[in-house]
Amino acid sequence: MARQQRKPSTGFLTKLDSQWISGIVLVVVLVAGILLVTFNRKPDTAGPTNTDQDSNAATSVSVQLPKTPVSVSTEQLRQEGDQVIAELLAQYPSAAAPRKIAARYAQDTRRFSEAGSHWQEVLKFEPQSLEAHAALAGLAIKNGQPQEAVDRLLPRLRPQSPHPQVYLQIIRGLQQAGQLDRAGQISAAAIEAFPQDSDLLQAAAEVNTQSGALEVAKEQFQKALELNPSNPSIHFRLAGVYRRLGMNELADEHQEKSKSLRPEVEVGEEAFELEYDRSLRDIVSVAMARSADYYFDQNDGASAEKLALRAASIYPQGVVAYQVLSRVYYGQGQYANAVVVHKRLTEIEPANPVNFVNLSKLAFMAGDAATGRSALLTARQMAPDSALVASALAAYHLENGSFQEARSMAEESIRLKPTVTAYRVLSAACAKLSDVEGQKAAESAALQLMKSISSNTDPQAD
Repeated sequence: MARQQRKPSTGFLTKLDSQWISGIVLVVVLVAGILLVTFNRKPDTAGPTNTDQDSNAATSVSVQLPKTPVSVSTEQLRQEGDQVIAELLAQYPSAAAPRKIAARYAQDTRRFSEAGSHWQEVLKFEPQSLEAHAALAGLAIKNGQPQEAVDRLLPRLRPQSPHPQVYLQIIRGLQQAGQLDRAGQISAAAIEAFPQDSDLLQAAAEVNTQSGALEVAKEQFQKALELNPSNPSIHFRLAGVYRRLGMNELADEHQEKSKSLRPEVEVGEEAFELEYDRSLRDIVSVAMARSADYYFDQNDGASAEKLALRAASIYPQGVVAYQVLSRVYYGQGQYANAVVVHKRLTEIEPANPVNFVNLSKLAFMAGDAATGRSALLTARQMAPDSALVASALAAYHLENGSFQEARSMAEESIRLKPTVTAYRVLSAACAKLSDVEGQKAAESAALQLMKSISSNTDPQAD
């Protein structure tokens, strides 16, 4: 019997979901950008869907996460990764998403011809897929055919609905084809559309470096570093710009930083094998996690959990496997298990405040108020100017009866970035404070923003 398919979604990690219960708003703030970028699905607010569980599932812990990588040879690892992809394609031969997973896996394992074939298959299901066209353009550039890449993407460049990868591959193609003036024009438009995209800033800076506009290039590299300070390539290229500008001390500083972030592998077969094994584990783990996420979308929670756990055992220091596993447990109502998984994420990425926001709400749902409050306050310390964190704190204050603090934090969140969730919290707080006018204004603003989102006039507002 065919499975009933779950509506495609970004999952709980990418949604601000408000549930109104007995007149009290319970705001579930659970967001993670990595899954939104990685799996690119539409929001799903359905929440837990598995009702065949015992009553203790939400608060009991059964998951045991790996601490060290499982022992497996590189050859076995590659075969296992290939098998997972083959089984996914065999089980879902008429869907685009499995082909995308297969294409990314083939690219990551440097099987570019195979990747190209998968992307072509994607286009049979989704002829207008910008992701597929951008990937094929990237492969053309890699094969020394930059004009083919430009010709493929330029007709698909739509300023009203821009795509960062389309911009990026056009810039690279034009640069490689020697069309620097056109590359400069496109990169300027790209940065205007995506001012916080470090890859586009770096690409624009490289074009300006090649064109001799060194001061502009310097500023763009500096901005890219603010957004992505651990990228060794940006440090290395900025060092070159500083050198050409005669700023040798800064050049030396960034060159050393580049080396420290990307140290040279020691000569020797053992060192090479260790690095190759680590990279392959990362690649296979991500492919497995992506596959697990897709199985979960098809209501196959058992396969999703099993595969995500295997992905984590292969590469315990990776994040994608735990993100997917957390989503699975959340969707099954196993909140305590989701808390365990998200604690691991905070250990792997201790500087990411979103992890602590997610941990906070999961902990509250699992009945662990102490962990929830501690995680939320940690997120606030880490990101005092985050609209997401402010919104989560507003909800926390509202749920705990601190209505004035809730209103203040909701207003701060809206000032940083208006969202439906923040307006709803503000409305509820105003109601508790007998501020009828404030309540009506917040409800009206929430309604207008919802209409804006549904008509795609403001896709950035959640």
